[in-house]
Amino acid sequence: MVFETFLSPAYSSNVRGVGGDTLVNLRPEIAGPGAASERMWVHTPALRVFAPQTVTTACRALHLTGGGRVFQVAGTTLWEILSNGNRANRGVVSSISGPVSIASNEDEMVLVDGVAGYLYNFAANTLSLISDPEFPNGASTVDFRRGFFIVEEPGSIFFRWSEVRNGAVWPTLNRASAEDYPDVVVAIVALGTDVLVFGSQSLQWFYAEGENADQIWLPIQSAAIQIGTDARQSLAVARDSVYFLGSGPDGSARVFRTQGYSVQQISTPGIYGILSTASDLSGAVGRVHSFGGHTYYVLTIAAIEKTLVYDVDLGEWHERAWMDPDTGILSRWRGLHACFGHGFTLVGDSNGNAVYKLSDTDYRDEIPDRSGDWWILRERVFGHMGSEGKMVQYLNFEAHGRKGVGTVTGQGVAPVVMLSYSNDGGMTYGSSRELDVGALGQYDFRMRTVLCGQGRDRMWRLRMTDPIPVAWTMATGDVRVLSR
Repeated sequence: MVFETFLSPAYSSNVRGVGGDTLVNLRPEIAGPGAASERMWVHTPALRVFAPQTVTTACRALHLTGGGRVFQVAGTTLWEILSNGNRANRGVVSSISGPVSIASNEDEMVLVDGVAGYLYNFAANTLSLISDPEFPNGASTVDFRRGFFIVEEPGSIFFRWSEVRNGAVWPTLNRASAEDYPDVVVAIVALGTDVLVFGSQSLQWFYAEGENADQIWLPIQSAAIQIGTDARQSLAVARDSVYFLGSGPDGSARVFRTQGYSVQQISTPGIYGILSTASDLSGAVGRVHSFGGHTYYVLTIAAIEKTLVYDVDLGEWHERAWMDPDTGILSRWRGLHACFGHGFTLVGDSNGNAVYKLSDTDYRDEIPDRSGDWWILRERVFGHMGSEGKMVQYLNFEAHGRKGVGTVTGQGVAPVVMLSYSNDGGMTYGSSRELDVGALGQYDFRMRTVLCGQGRDRMWRLRMTDPIPVAWTMATGDVRVLSR
């Protein structure tokens, strides 16, 4: 009897011993017609330094303007990231930590940090406080739509918008209320021609009526639901949908995306199980980037040191993680905030003001605060295997995929995959075996081992740290079903 496994999506259940199938620093990919396998797991991109670290205060925002300029907030400083990787100091904000929200038109940029609002003039390269007394200081989210900057009004059911094409002036009457539900507005985001207004317990859609200075925002009738968010920085837009970490009577600890004037849950039971371990999800940060032909919603939860990534194109989840060079412990991915600029997908560093570019041809993360690179641990734990409670003897195991891609020198000259297995449903794992992947050019190598023991509820785990490209397609083996 032969088994085949490996290809099902990860994060099937939130119950340990029933689920436990994970995918870390590997991402799902679909192969085209004629390929050796319909699906595969391939390496996630490495972090390579684009703009070096100059301070150890974390990246708080990364923004691409319509004119192709890239701006970063780290600590109290607004930096412009230039095309050669250098940076220019463009001013300071008053707060020292927490995400900053940025929106721009062709002339200026508005920043809000939960304390004050700031206006950056592109022509003069100056940053100044928004001094209009009608501006709602304390706003944490800003967007731009139909000629207006739009922000939430903290502690109220209102949101506000600026004078047309002028982020310095905020007319008294440019104000609308989200009244369908009694919770206060915590965040806004523009989508298409609409504005979505989030409370902690609700979500309402608004549309624009009128033109230019006479424009007002009105609620769309019957476009309000009892799912909101406590994680205001989890909101991100991709493919005509808003992705967010939900809260409220129907949405706590689940991830949603909008579909028209409704929402759809995209978190699996396994993802829910991870999120439910956090005592506070309000600090979660969600950002979108595209890479390798896919668009990803990247949700970072610092409270539990996890980065969960949803593939918008495939509808599947994986994790990204950073391995600490001193301890070897995995923590949340250091890539935080993202934009496409200067020809690269750029992400900010959660531990400093370095800006990385994502690379599919490097297989180690670059360490910005010290010299050298560091390993990326890649892991796939795939689903439970058994035969109706009978004891199964596993005669051999073979992983299929890309082989013969070892390095010329250094680590990876003789690359290996580390195989271990659990016979108690993923609660504990035994010691690992090394499966040779094949040195450079050994394309017909077999990643195979024999005499793999027996069990009633088997889970397999593959790990790799060698800096080589990965494309795993499936696992197969011969088994013998024994008596109960």
